[in-house]
Amino acid sequence: MPQVMDQSLSELPSFDKLDKRLTREWDIGASPARAVETARQFSNLLLLRASSIDLARDLKPVWHAAEVLWDSMEFDDAEILVTRWRKTVVSVAERQGIDPTEARIWSAILSAELEHRLRNYGTAVNYARAAMTEIRTLAGGEKNLRRALKLGRVTPVTEMHCAALAIAIPAARVHFAKRPHLRVQFLDRWIDDALLILDRDLPPPLLRVHALVIQTYYAIAELSKNDDRVAWLDRLERFDDLVRPRTLRGQKTKRLRGVARARFNGDGELEREEAVAAHRDLVDMPRHVKALTANGWWPRVVNQ
Repeated sequence: MPQVMDQSLSELPSFDKLDKRLTREWDIGASPARAVETARQFSNLLLLRASSIDLARDLKPVWHAAEVLWDSMEFDDAEILVTRWRKTVVSVAERQGIDPTEARIWSAILSAELEHRLRNYGTAVNYARAAMTEIRTLAGGEKNLRRALKLGRVTPVTEMHCAALAIAIPAARVHFAKRPHLRVQFLDRWIDDALLILDRDLPPPLLRVHALVIQTYYAIAELSKNDDRVAWLDRLERFDDLVRPRTLRGQKTKRLRGVARARFNGDGELEREEAVAAHRDLVDMPRHVKALTANGWWPRVVNQ
C-alpha cells in the first residue's frame, strides 16, 4: 500500500487497463487467482484517482471488479469496493458540480447486486426499490416509464430500469417466497415490467438485458404451467442463447435453465438429470452452488 501511495498519478494503472486485465485473467480464465488481486486494486484506485474519476465511464470497470470479488467469495473486499463507490459518487458529483441522480441510481443497483450475493435479500430489494423510485421520477411518472419500456429504445431510463429489474426479481423471489401478498404487490409488477421490455422479436441491446432475460425466465418457470408461460419460456430461451455472456463462467450456469424448465414441465427424472449435470458444471463456482443450496433450489438427489 505505501508503495502505491508514492506513485504519481501518471504511473497508476487506469481503470480501463485494470478492466482489460480482469477480462483476460477472469473472464477468459487465464488466472482467476490473480484476477482477485487485480480486483482488489480498484478500491485503492478510487481514492488515488479521485480527481480524475468519470462516474459514467468508470462504473463499468468497478462493477466488473465487484463481480470478480463476490464470485470469488471475497465478500469483505466486495463490500469495501461497493461502499467506496457509493461514497465516490457523492464526493465526485459535489466536486464536479454535476447532477448525481443517474450515478446514484446505478450505485444503488450495484449495492442491490452485492446484497443479493450476501444473501441479504430484503436489503437487496430495498436498494432496487429505491433505484426504481428515482427512475420513475426521472421518467416523469409511471405511465411515461411503462411507455418507454414498451418502446424498447436504449435510453438512460430503460438501461437503469432493466438493470434494477434484473436484480430486484431474483432477490424478491427469495424474499417474498412465503409472503404471497407482497409477491403480488411487488414481484408480479416487476415481472410485468420485464415482459414489457422483452415483448419483441429480439432482445433490446441493453447493458443488463442478459441478466433480465434469465431472471425473468426463472421467475416464470416457478409459476404454474399454461400456454402463455410456455410461449414466454420458449422466447426467453431463444433470447438467452443470443445474449448470454460467452465467458466460461457465463456458459457454466446455462444448465440451470434446463433444471428450471424440467421442473416447470413436471418432469422429475429430467430435472434430476439436469441438476446433476448443472452441479458438475458449477464445481469451480462454489458461491453459486452454496446460494442455490441455501435457497433449497436443488432437487433432493443432488443434495444427497
